[in-house]
Amino acid sequence: MDEDDIDRFTPLARLALRVADPGGRSVRDAIEESLGAGHPPERIAELLLQGIPYSGFPGAVEALGALRELAPPFSPPEGAPPSDEEIPPTFRAVYRGGAEGVREALTTRHPVLAQWILGFAYGTVMERGVLDLATIEGLAVASLVGQRRRAPLHSHLRGALRNGWSGPALRELLSRLEAESDPATIDFARAVIDRET
Repeated sequence: MDEDDIDRFTPLARLALRVADPGGRSVRDAIEESLGAGHPPERIAELLLQGIPYSGFPGAVEALGALRELAPPFSPPEGAPPSDEEIPPTFRAVYRGGAEGVREALTTRHPVLAQWILGFAYGTVMERGVLDLATIEGLAVASLVGQRRRAPLHSHLRGALRNGWSGPALRELLSRLEAESDPATIDFARAVIDRET
């Protein structure tokens, strides 16, 4: 890569860094910088998908949602959204009556994202049957608190409440994680629990 290539690449690198560090600077600002540098939304979306092995699904969900809000409408590469038969039971257990809406929201962000989350995260990883769903959701809550990812944290707090956790038990878990966590995220999680119980 020459210096011009590096200059053009730098906004994308900043975006990757910000998706990986949700407590850092704004992902939205990095998306705007990448768009302003002439990177098409389809290329930015692909960068976000390719970052999943490094930054995880929660970062991609949030960043692709922001890209959809900031960029002109664009068509992602081919990729059919999962059919109703392809929605794993674990996904339905976590989201219950909202499963179709969550699937549609993921598909709107990017059809490939929906396929990967439903097929891999839920269909392969969570459907293994090694851990019960209450344990999986408790771990999701702890991980998302650590990542300071509020939108998916909200969803998985609800998933925990639907699958074996009580409000008092989740509050106790948050208390035990509090010393190692961002106070604003803990406060957010407690407010969600209060609204949901």
